[in-house]
Amino acid sequence: MWLALYVAHEVDYTTGSSVWEITGSSNQPTSCIGAMIGALRATGNAFCLQAASKLSVLRLSTKSYNLHLRDAGLSLDDVKLIAEVMCKGAIGKDLRLLSSSMSYNTNITDMGVQTLVGVFPHSITDLGFVGYGLGDEAGLTMLGWATTAKNLRLICIEHNNFSVTLKDEFFALGKKKPSLSVVI
Repeated sequence: MWLALYVAHEVDYTTGSSVWEITGSSNQPTSCIGAMIGALRATGNAFCLQAASKLSVLRLSTKSYNLHLRDAGLSLDDVKLIAEVMCKGAIGKDLRLLSSSMSYNTNITDMGVQTLVGVFPHSITDLGFVGYGLGDEAGLTMLGWATTAKNLRLICIEHNNFSVTLKDEFFALGKKKPSLSVVI
């Protein structure tokens, strides 16, 4: 796969720090990853800045990436920035998000999880929302997405406040999809 990614590295001589810039037009595969890097930086969150740095140095041959922001102190506003640029790109056309874990970010709430799940691409194989204290509203949104996510192999959603009925529905989904492991 040919990937048009232009990475420029410069040194800001006023501060002495490195400056990375990723460019690409909206029809290039890197447009989504460039937007994700921008959103992560815009949060100002130390964990997000670190994730942006890692994404900014992806190799040209890279076809996928992971977004792990566990226990990062994310806010609902941070999640909204990330969700705005989440790429639902077609496999083979964009860098694919394979694994996402935003576990232990209790400030995101049900609304934040619903916002993220609403824009998650179906390329995700592993998903973690552990320790949120989430209720059935967010859980039902996750269940609906997981039902149609063809590549999902692992969903970790333990330590939330799901009803017994909803937990049973997740277990039933795991039985319907033998390649899916549900940890609840």
